[in-house]
Amino acid sequence: MVERARNAAEAPPHTPRQPHIIPVLVPHGLCGPRCPLCPAPDDGDVTLSLMPAAPDIAAAMDRYPSESGRRRLLAFYGGSMAAVPHGIRAPLLDAAERELRSGRIEGIRLCCDPARLLHMPLGEWHARGVRSVEIPLLSTSSRVLGAWDAERFPAETVRSLSRLRFRNIECGLQLLPGLPGDSHEQSVLTAKRVADMAPDYVRILPAMVLQGTRLEAPWRSGSWRPMSLDQAVHSVAAMLQVFRDAGIPVARIGLQPEFDLVRGPGVLDGPYHPALRHLVESHLFRRSILDQTLRRANRTELVLRFHPADESYVRGPMNQTLRELKRRFQVQQIQLEPDDGMPRGTPEVGEVSR
Repeated sequence: MVERARNAAEAPPHTPRQPHIIPVLVPHGLCGPRCPLCPAPDDGDVTLSLMPAAPDIAAAMDRYPSESGRRRLLAFYGGSMAAVPHGIRAPLLDAAERELRSGRIEGIRLCCDPARLLHMPLGEWHARGVRSVEIPLLSTSSRVLGAWDAERFPAETVRSLSRLRFRNIECGLQLLPGLPGDSHEQSVLTAKRVADMAPDYVRILPAMVLQGTRLEAPWRSGSWRPMSLDQAVHSVAAMLQVFRDAGIPVARIGLQPEFDLVRGPGVLDGPYHPALRHLVESHLFRRSILDQTLRRANRTELVLRFHPADESYVRGPMNQTLRELKRRFQVQQIQLEPDDGMPRGTPEVGEVSR
């Protein structure tokens, strides 16, 4: 029931230090028709049998040791906590609150859809230690949301954000680009609309065909095809740039079913990659480097200057950026110059010193 530990890769550029998360997974299956990650058809009895219990909270705390200098949040990830029956939800929050009172965590994070969040007792939640809430907004497109009976999600999210801010509760928004009816242009527009909402952070999880979920049926019928990996990298990179320009952290890119979902459904189709964020970050670096190279008169010998922690992004997967420089511009010599004095995420193209 408790998510297994993973060693996070070095933080990508422009990403503020995130809190140390102690995750406990809540199964999908009770969220209602608005959730594309729920099983179809719903099986409430099976879902309830997979729900975490109070002992899982203590097990999670023992599994994840504290890290110096980072605030710790106990996070209930997965399905909407507001959809969990009160008789199950209350003991879980009781156990989490005990960890807060003991000083082992600094707060609790819940996932809750905006429709239910409007009716939740946020004052009571805050008193019990809830300091962060994630809302699965999915998209801002009425065409996309109409398929999930969620056309009111954007308006409900705006209202929910206001309520959360009043209670001094952090809010993150989950986006699923590539759902049925979505497009690259619409995904970027969603990012811009979400940036206007000014959440504390966002997660971008490109839609995939996961076995047993509601997204499997339209895929099998042929009415929907998920994005390819290249398409997902292109769209998510554009969304990431929107959020960076707005100063909104992107805490996560890419769903990992074996870690993020209790049942760990298999991926039948779609843009799955264990290091999707690295592909997206490398895409943005490559675009910057190629644009700078295009503006240079002498392109046969180049030097790339960058912060040492950004070298993998500068090179790109399998040195893709370096190979593309040579192919597109006939660059004969590329000199890499890591520089501790350069800010993260700002590669510079210059001339080779003589």
